[in-house]
Amino acid sequence: MTAQEKLQEIKAAFDGAEDEFDKLNLLLAWSGRIREPSEELKRDGNLVEGCQSRVWIRVKRREDRLILETYSDTRLIRGFLAILETLYNGSFLTEAEALSELDLPEYLGIRDLFAGLRRKGTGRISETIRNHILREAKEIKKEAYNK
Repeated sequence: MTAQEKLQEIKAAFDGAEDEFDKLNLLLAWSGRIREPSEELKRDGNLVEGCQSRVWIRVKRREDRLILETYSDTRLIRGFLAILETLYNGSFLTEAEALSELDLPEYLGIRDLFAGLRRKGTGRISETIRNHILREAKEIKKEAYNK
């Protein structure tokens, strides 16, 4: 399944929620998909600055596919991270690059679930992932050029 197909399934689930409370419960349910963090993930270099919660993100590449590992100390943000992991893990970098342009909370209709600093934090999370993706895409182009 492509990242775009995954995105449409996730959007349909949130669109099917009756109200904000249902959306909140759905997002909190997503949080259960995040595994306990590895010691490697919880290194300071993976900590996202500018978030009210503690958030760790590690982006790796296996050939031209993305591997995203995340964790947060709050369930609400873990739910958001679980959606990001679902969308990005296993996706081609070109697909991930296009997806990273999207304002995901707005698109899914969950922006209002994140107040004030948490909203700023989701922006920092998205920006951090996008920067990693762009760096990996640049590395692939460099590798292709050097062959």
